[in-house]
Amino acid sequence: MTLWGSMRHRRHRFRDGILFVPEVLLAANSMKGGMEILRPCSPETGWAIGKIVIGTVKGDIHDIGKNLVSMMLEGAGFEVIDLGINTRSKSTWTRSTSTNPTSSACRRC
Repeated sequence: MTLWGSMRHRRHRFRDGILFVPEVLLAANSMKGGMEILRPCSPETGWAIGKIVIGTVKGDIHDIGKNLVSMMLEGAGFEVIDLGINTRSKSTWTRSTSTNPTSSACRRC
């Protein structure tokens, strides 16, 4: 099973109430480890299909969803510039304009 297939399977099991947040986080951390191994084969080698700037807005320190989205985008072939948590909108805009991304996103629950 691929990293994506495994996460899709976990997502459905979470939706159906079979898995809970700790198991999903464990699967996400495993996927992150797999992405670290695969990263040398991705955007740095020149085949990125786009560039995304992503961050969690100021006042929101919950970044689980942002991290999952970042991993999915990287796995899909995007170069992801992660600004982290408590990102001010001005920082996002500055980083967005300086890196010339395809898209930018800030997450707030």
